[in-house]
Amino acid sequence: MNDETVLKYQDVVRKAAVHISIEWPDVDVTDVEQDIWIRLLESPGTVETLGTFADDAVLRFMYKLAKQVAVKDKQKARVA
Repeated sequence: MNDETVLKYQDVVRKAAVHISIEWPDVDVTDVEQDIWIRLLESPGTVETLGTFADDAVLRFMYKLAKQVAVKDKQKARVA
């Protein structure tokens, strides 16, 4: 992933993280945002595929990813 890719998705990643933090107030927006970036960095194929999506599809994908992150965080919190 290069700087251009980060700039391209920066706003949509932030928007998805904020959206989830509103839906799930006990989830930290910064943690969600960072976890989304980690997942994208670990999956260059996903980032490549995102490049073929329309803008609204990218946003929906990021919302789903943010929700996965939030669910995982909640599950970790229950176990701890």
